[in-house]
Amino acid sequence: MFFIFTLFCFTENDSLTVKNEKNLDYIRVAYKEKNWVLFNKIRLQHLNSISSKNLSNTNALIFDFSAAYFRKVNKLDSAFYYYQKSFKIYNNKKDSLKAGRMLLNMAIIQKNVFNFKESETNSLRALDYLKNQKKDREKSSIYNNLGIIYYGLQDYKNAIKYHNKALIIRKKIKNDKLIISSLNNIANVYKEKKEYDRAIILYKKALGFKDVLKTKLKTKATLLDNYAHTLFLKKENTNLPKLFLKALQIRDSLNDIPGKIVSNMHLGVYYTSLGENKLALQFLNKAKKLAKSINYVKDEIEVMELLLPIYPKKQALKEAKLIIFKKDSIQKQERNIKESISRVKFESSEKEKENLELKAEKATQKLLTQRANTRNWLLLVGLAVVGLISFVLYRRYKAETKAKTTIANQKEVIENLQKELHHRIKNNLSVINTFIEVAKEEFTGENVADKLTEIQNRVYSINQIHKQLYKNKDVTQLKVKNYINILIKNVTNTYAKKNITFKNNIDNISLNPAISFPIGQIINEFLTNTFKYAFLDDKGTISITFKEEKENYLLKLTDNGKGLPANFNFKETTTFGFRIMQLLTQQINGIFTLESKNGVQLTINIPKK
Repeated sequence: MFFIFTLFCFTENDSLTVKNEKNLDYIRVAYKEKNWVLFNKIRLQHLNSISSKNLSNTNALIFDFSAAYFRKVNKLDSAFYYYQKSFKIYNNKKDSLKAGRMLLNMAIIQKNVFNFKESETNSLRALDYLKNQKKDREKSSIYNNLGIIYYGLQDYKNAIKYHNKALIIRKKIKNDKLIISSLNNIANVYKEKKEYDRAIILYKKALGFKDVLKTKLKTKATLLDNYAHTLFLKKENTNLPKLFLKALQIRDSLNDIPGKIVSNMHLGVYYTSLGENKLALQFLNKAKKLAKSINYVKDEIEVMELLLPIYPKKQALKEAKLIIFKKDSIQKQERNIKESISRVKFESSEKEKENLELKAEKATQKLLTQRANTRNWLLLVGLAVVGLISFVLYRRYKAETKAKTTIANQKEVIENLQKELHHRIKNNLSVINTFIEVAKEEFTGENVADKLTEIQNRVYSINQIHKQLYKNKDVTQLKVKNYINILIKNVTNTYAKKNITFKNNIDNISLNPAISFPIGQIINEFLTNTFKYAFLDDKGTISITFKEEKENYLLKLTDNGKGLPANFNFKETTTFGFRIMQLLTQQINGIFTLESKNGVQLTINIPKK
């Protein structure tokens, strides 16, 4: 994704001094030549000499250059600050094109720090600013950004929708480079959805732009690596590792370090799957070293997690502790950047609000003075009374507004703390999952491996709650339908029985974690037991119903398998899975009913209060 940079020359009016024009020219040249010492010297001199009320196009451009510089040095909060200042000037001048561009740049920064909801808001605002402009390239960039946002939110339907909108425009303007980018982005979504055939078609289509890719080797390497990784996930290894190595060779020739990290990582995973641990270690250690060299902590953590199953048990445990520490560290950094950007936005809006209030107060005072000069003393007394009442009401309004703002700010702080808590729990559960994976390597017995897999699925169902709550704008509510579908996919992938189908009737409602957590665990236990024991020929149907009724929620789980033994009594059973389901039902004050007729039918009524 690129940042749109307003490198246009304007004919300024008489208020723009020759000195300011020269400053802009010097800044433009210094930026182009990457002479950052000169760039910052002139930039700071200019910014220190101008008034905050100076809303010239020259200032907007210098703010724009400042933002682009801070983005280059990865100071995203400062970049956001200057893009916002530039936006205000263009907005004040009713220049919707450049204002829209600045909003898009702000949205891209928010997306890059995973503030997806704020990024979505600014992207849609940018679209509104550009709706009457014939600027298809900019509109395609906004749609592309929205596609990436929804991909990050795991809303794959909307991700594909907006990437396709971008692709349609890019085909219309015949920009092959951007078409390739959109094809790659859509393919990435299909890959994440595990629709590998669709992804492969799109990667091949993008690779078909051979003339463009002759000069865009970095893009070519990305496409080759993504294509190879999709083939690996689909377990089609015929052209592997050849395609992985070809992508790595290009990235080596360009010294594309972020790309080399990904290539080495994928090769490490590939050789791990073949049991060739020596080669796997070679590529993964290279990826780790590269990530460390450019301070890509997230990539370093990902590589460390991939190394855990290969390491001896003691080293794996030691590395796992280090992973927890690094995850906490990077999370704090990300939170600080998010808060800094939010603070810039909040302080700016507060300042605007104060200025408007000050203008309103001055206007009111002027009006009162004019009236006072034209009316007699009785009217003055009346106005004084009205003024006093108005003042009292105004003070009360100000106090209430301040209290509401304080409450809103406190609510935001609490929500951020809750999100941080969910994020930390999610990270720690991921590490626990890694420990279990290490244990599965250590203990090779089939029964032990099965039990550990069941534990992993239980951990996964808990982890998904914290993962979704962390991503939600409302951290107190979980979308049940999406959560249940994720659990179904996880258990289905674990047991890989292709002839088992699902018939679901799930209301699209949100619940608090106190209810959704036990429901998720119950569904996970039922599905695990059904997949393992219900179907003699690995063929059958499972139905899941979750409905909101007037006084309660209804959860109904059924299968058409062989059913329970004739003498089975669930109240007296010592089976671990059934005991868990009963205990979890008691936890939410539910009524547990189990029947065995043409399979198994489990019904749980959960009171709303």
